Amino acid sequence: MVHLREIAYGCEVEVVGATRAQIAQAVQTVVGGTVTHVGQPACYDPYTIQAADGRTWSVVADSSLHEVEPALRAEVVSPVLGWEDLTVLQAVVRAVRAAGGTQSPSCGLHVHCSSPALTPAALSRLAKLVWRYEDLIYAAFGVTPARMAHYCKPLDPAFLARLRRRRPTTWEALNACVFGTYQPAPQRYCPERYHVVNFASVCLPRRTVEFRAYPSTVMHAGKIKAAIILSLALTARAITMRSVASTKRPVDPISARFDFRVLLLALGLLGPEYRTARRHLIANLPGDAAWKCGYRPGRTLTAEKTERKAVAPTDEGGA
Repeated sequence: MVHLREIAYGCEVEVVGATRAQIAQAVQTVVGGTVTHVGQPACYDPYTIQAADGRTWSVVADSSLHEVEPALRAEVVSPVLGWEDLTVLQAVVRAVRAAGGTQSPSCGLHVHCSSPALTPAALSRLAKLVWRYEDLIYAAFGVTPARMAHYCKPLDPAFLARLRRRRPTTWEALNACVFGTYQPAPQRYCPERYHVVNFASVCLPRRTVEFRAYPSTVMHAGKIKAAIILSLALTARAITMRSVASTKRPVDPISARFDFRVLLLALGLLGPEYRTARRHLIANLPGDAAWKCGYRPGRTLTAEKTERKAVAPTDEGGA
């Protein structure tokens, strides 16, 4: 049994509005240590922050942030973090914001998760779990059509079909499912990485799975924490569960908020300790969190079911 708090993670937070030197200095005010302008390779123009605890943070250029001039494009890359580091990461985000960092429509937050228990079989379950709730995840984070078309595409149906057919139990077999054919030396920036979840990254030496659905929300440290918690919870659930339902959950505008809240509870995000995360995660969705079809005084469960069938019939297709 693996708890979400036992899973290691790392973050890449894309940010605009301040120079990489300013952002690196802001990170250093939180983690301590020293800032070094490495400068090479020139395409990344990296700054490193050797923190007081010995870990290394980085601030690098990001060419995808095309709305601003190159000098104001940056990505904060964390070291490997644990649950206890969430407060540190939030402090870093707040320091970057205070230094002038902000977000543009192109900015994203990428969360890498890793665990010794994240086997090829568990990753297959994770892919099916994400596919099942993919539309709700897109809606919850307000993913724009532009991001869905380029950097955060839906999972490839062919990839999912290969997983169902081959049921990989080795890294080589999973690699073949991700790329179609086995790739002994996959490239980091391959086309297969640009999906809501990047499974190509598990075929690289670091063996992390990358969640890419989130906007950077650099102006709100609490929303970044909520996105990280969701990533950890999905990963932990995929490790511990035995199977995943084969039906896809569409976004029902009448009950989307209720449906996503039910998912969060199923993922183990129960009780007051996750209350703020749940609030952030369902904030963009329509509907009522406590009532599937919305609350009205005097309404009975029978009336609710009847109305739901009449107004918004369920159409869950398998794959």
